Amino acid sequence: MNHSTHRAEDRMGLELELKAGLGATEAASLSGELDARAGRHQPAENLRAIYFDSEDERLGRAGIALRIRAEGKGLVQTAKIGRSTVGGFHQVREVEAVVPRWQLDLQAVPDAALRADILEKLGGQEATPRFQTRIQRQRWVVRHDHGIVEAALDEGEIRAGAAVMPVHELELELLEGSPESVFELAADLLGSEIVQLTLPSKAARGQMLANGKTWQPAVSGGKPSPAVSGEPGVESWGRALEKLAPAIAGNLFLLFREPDPEGPHQLRVALRRLRSAIHLHKPLLRPGLALALSTSARDIGRLVAPLRDCDVLTEAFARRDALSPDLLESLAGHRQQLREEVIRSLRDARATGFAIRLLGLASIGGWKGQAEAQHLTIDQLSEIAFAKLWKKALRLGDSLSALADEERHELRKYLKKIRYLMEISPSSVDRKNFAARIKKLQEELGFLNDVAVFGDWNPPVPPEQASELASARKLYVKAMTERSDLALGRACRHWRDVRGSAPNLAAQPQP
Repeated sequence: MNHSTHRAEDRMGLELELKAGLGATEAASLSGELDARAGRHQPAENLRAIYFDSEDERLGRAGIALRIRAEGKGLVQTAKIGRSTVGGFHQVREVEAVVPRWQLDLQAVPDAALRADILEKLGGQEATPRFQTRIQRQRWVVRHDHGIVEAALDEGEIRAGAAVMPVHELELELLEGSPESVFELAADLLGSEIVQLTLPSKAARGQMLANGKTWQPAVSGGKPSPAVSGEPGVESWGRALEKLAPAIAGNLFLLFREPDPEGPHQLRVALRRLRSAIHLHKPLLRPGLALALSTSARDIGRLVAPLRDCDVLTEAFARRDALSPDLLESLAGHRQQLREEVIRSLRDARATGFAIRLLGLASIGGWKGQAEAQHLTIDQLSEIAFAKLWKKALRLGDSLSALADEERHELRKYLKKIRYLMEISPSSVDRKNFAARIKKLQEELGFLNDVAVFGDWNPPVPPEQASELASARKLYVKAMTERSDLALGRACRHWRDVRGSAPNLAAQPQP
């Protein structure tokens, strides 16, 4: 909707917008970039809004938001309903009317059906003020290749009683043209920035605040729900993308902002799941898209890998050995330096731009390939994808005891892909048992990979700490190596179990 400061009539329409949480540095940079693209922004507006609901939040639980907001010299009452959300992308129907005072007037809702629905949901309860927002907004109107987009930088707060939540965000709202323009502009503006792309609406955050909670981003591996046998592949892909795109965007932001090792770990998990989903649904995707997405996901995962290895090895090393405080501080410093290097590499690689692209594909589509492939069911797609991966796993697995470190790691990656494919594919008891056996094998192969990686791990420390590090490292490597023969033996036994329980993934040649 075009939010002018004067309104002569009631308005109804569909609002499409992408929200991104910002820091002060990113906001200042964006302000200058938007001035360059669209000319100086309009004078800043001070927007105050009050949101209404019943005491037991009947409207909020039904997906309805009611507010009155001061705009210019008037007051506008807005009802929002039918919200569809993927990450920070929101598509919602809104109905607006000018009102004379800060008092909710449900009879002023111009859509009779919506008005009746609101009254029914309230069930005789009164809608009273629940929280309010006070925002200073700067606006630009940006013409892009496929449409016209309003960009708004918001700074202010959400307040519920004495509780306050700060607001620092960019909103990109479609005024005219294709929704593609919102995501294209977002990628242009934010592709190499550190931004939160999974931001809920102000109404959702206000409801949390009114209930004594504060919204915080959380790590997620983005595990999709399994498909049902006979389900169209297009539905399976859409559901997987809707789950994985926000997970990748959210974990990327957490890696940027927090030192918690779970951020890098869950980002890599979500990227691997995405690559498996792409492999499974590749026949449905338009030419070149599968390769482009899979390559980007692989490259981002490779950039994160050194940090993940450093997190795991530093913590494992420190737990096992009684290291001096000075050496522990040096290892922590190396870890932080590596983290900063990884963040710079991700920004240079425009990892945020990749996350925006995924959110766009999940929200508005644009991924479908040849029409004749769109009828394929998840069962047909699974058979094709499993056969290819299982053939590669068999080639390495049947020689497991003689594989080099790199080959064992390659087998481990194939098995991960198969396991992630099974998470999406129709489930059965046989497949669950097969996946459980794969997981046991992965754990042993993971230990063997840690042995190989740790053998090459040599973090820089001051000269006076080198001797202590070398001594502790020698003891740790020796202990790990002594266990590696046992781990390899267990891995070979688990491989036999995996091979013998494969549920008709492909024709299996005999060893």
